[in-house]
Amino acid sequence: MGKLAKLSLKLGNEVIGGAAAETTSALVTGGKINAVEILTHTATNLVSGALGEAGEKALKETLEKGGNKALKSADDVAGASNNQVKWVDENALMSPSARTYNDSAPGARSNVQTQCPQAPQINGPDGRTVRFDGQDGNVLIDRKSGGATTQKSVNQAQRQSAALREAGMTGSWEVSNEKALKRAQKVLDKAGAENIEVIVVTP
Repeated sequence: MGKLAKLSLKLGNEVIGGAAAETTSALVTGGKINAVEILTHTATNLVSGALGEAGEKALKETLEKGGNKALKSADDVAGASNNQVKWVDENALMSPSARTYNDSAPGARSNVQTQCPQAPQINGPDGRTVRFDGQDGNVLIDRKSGGATTQKSVNQAQRQSAALREAGMTGSWEVSNEKALKRAQKVLDKAGAENIEVIVVTP
């Protein structure tokens, strides 16, 4: 669940409480509604029985229009730095802990229709696509749970660095501990990827 959805759910639970809050939480947990729908659900619960069916419908339509505009603005801000970023479904095989770590990257999202995690993708100068795990403004984020130092990792760093340079963006590798940070920095140094930083973000 994204940060906006979590905040909306918290607000909804604090305001409506009781069975209505439990219903909203269940819908969110099941992936059935998003942040806009959470706020809409909260508001309609508040006015239920006071405005009647017609009033509820009018309020819901107003909230959805305003909420969709707000989300579009948020997406515009996130992608304002570069319109070359494309979000695509990704089904990479990994352990549950690694998947959880990747999916908690800043800006990470999933496809509501397919229920698949999505990855921000850009094209390199050679036309090959390069994927990351999240996005924070002009920075594309790649979560590294293993900290491998193989030639494959060096090659990936080189491709990411070249694609980021082509797109006018920078990158950030996020690892789970200091030991992994040292290994990742060696890979980046060997790859000459000066436009990618590495930081520790604990699971």
